[in-house]
Amino acid sequence: MESLTTLRLVGLGCLVLIFIATVLLMPRIFGENPSRETGEKPDPTPGS
Repeated sequence: MESLTTLRLVGLGCLVLIFIATVLLMPRIFGENPSRETGEKPDPTPGS
């Protein structure tokens, strides 16, 4: 029983680390490229 609980905790930990890594890396990969191409318009607002 203990081995199953530890495996679940390890699995959840790995998933959390992967999720955090993707969340931190995705904006850098897909966020910086468009901002560099557009120049001074990283986040255009249609209101103003």
